Amino acid sequence: MRSVAALLVLAIATTGCSDKQKPGEAGLSGTCGLRKIAKNVDEDKVANEFLLDGVEIANTQRLRGRFIATINAPYSVNEAYREYQDQVKEAGWDIVTQETEGFEAEIYLSDDRHLAAIQIRTSTCEGKVVVYVSIVDREDARSDN
Repeated sequence: MRSVAALLVLAIATTGCSDKQKPGEAGLSGTCGLRKIAKNVDEDKVANEFLLDGVEIANTQRLRGRFIATINAPYSVNEAYREYQDQVKEAGWDIVTQETEGFEAEIYLSDDRHLAAIQIRTSTCEGKVVVYVSIVDREDARSDN
């Protein structure tokens, strides 16, 4: 009985997440609590500044006047946080406020036409996160109030 239990523990341990996966390798979606790829993903609607190297776009949708992208990323929370800070600044966004707590992070942005939020959430595997990008036109944001 002990040998069966030991084999079961070994099988579970070896099918877990691999920290040796390189950015861009297949296998992010549906593992480690990351989001599965939706059938209706429109990758062309996600601006380059929200796409770090090696990410998978799991979902895109319009909801209550907002564009929302769900992205699986092979980074730690702090790595993704730093990369997003650099990329959005380079793309011309102003960072309104930002915060990281190690297990989650947020960056709130604005430009002449839009308001945006990047929310980075940890997964069940080290070095992999789910990122939610939400963008709204300033005019739509005013009409919501």
